[in-house]
Amino acid sequence: THLAIGLEALGLQAKDKIAIFAETREEWLLTLIAAFKRNLTVVTIFSALDNAGVAHALNETEVSVVVTSNELLDRCKEVVESTPTVKQIVYMGRVKGEINGNGNGSALSNTKMNGDVNVNGNGNGSGNGVRIKSLDRVIGMGAKSLAAKGS
Repeated sequence: THLAIGLEALGLQAKDKIAIFAETREEWLLTLIAAFKRNLTVVTIFSALDNAGVAHALNETEVSVVVTSNELLDRCKEVVESTPTVKQIVYMGRVKGEINGNGNGSALSNTKMNGDVNVNGNGNGSGNGVRIKSLDRVIGMGAKSLAAKGS
């Protein structure tokens, strides 16, 4: 329930589209169920596709949110540079460097577990403003929203 409400807190409304670009895992299924609870259209993208195939799938379906795994996050960040409708990436799991801030210099290297990161769309600082959040953060947003409603 918290994840479903968290997806809504991202700004998603019934009939909006999200993509799941990840290996099959528990969080994949939980995300699917949460999306269905909010009447979202789910686009599944095989993790074995190359970047051009992933970009094509995202552009054809015009999704605004991509849920991916920490293992595919770097690829996803590259791909969204050529996908203007994608505004948010939600990743499952932890990314190297996010806990202690001693990462490898990537955009995520100085973030804490539940921080947001902005990705420049084309690498020159004028990007499409894609935001990155952890799945844990989205669940937390749902819990906070539910508590605020007094339910």
